[in-house]
Amino acid sequence: MERKSRLIFVENTRFIFRTNFAGLPDEKYGSKTRFANILIPEELAAELREEGYTIGETRPREGEESGFVPKYFTRCIVNYDSDYAKANPPKIYLVETGKEPELLSKDNVGMIDNIYVLNVNATLEKGYLKRYERPVIYVKVMYVEHDENDDPWSETYRSDGQPIEE
Repeated sequence: MERKSRLIFVENTRFIFRTNFAGLPDEKYGSKTRFANILIPEELAAELREEGYTIGETRPREGEESGFVPKYFTRCIVNYDSDYAKANPPKIYLVETGKEPELLSKDNVGMIDNIYVLNVNATLEKGYLKRYERPVIYVKVMYVEHDENDDPWSETYRSDGQPIEE
């Protein structure tokens, strides 16, 4: 029997819809699950569907059906709370121009929910959620590139929040 890899590598992608790195309670269901929906290639989407993972697909807006090409995405769980995650937390890095990637913690990873994101590179891990009896995908390592061009003030201020004097 062929054993499939537990790791998934997704390069040069982005988030789609909202993210909840902060773990804020969901308005509809009350869940505090930390997650991100990321775009994945069609081939990977088909493979994951075959393995029983939930894969989303974008739909055209009314009147835009002609020539529409769907995009595929999956929800990735950002787990800091299980016994396994406490020993092996996800490594999520914020990447900004001219700086070393910053490893974010459980306490500050929520900042990603409020920034413009240019690009995402991720190593994801296949898992199984016993409570709901279904396969899920967890974030193992993720590099999130801040789109500083959409933030015209980013170069104006230093890391301490003070204006740079000329």
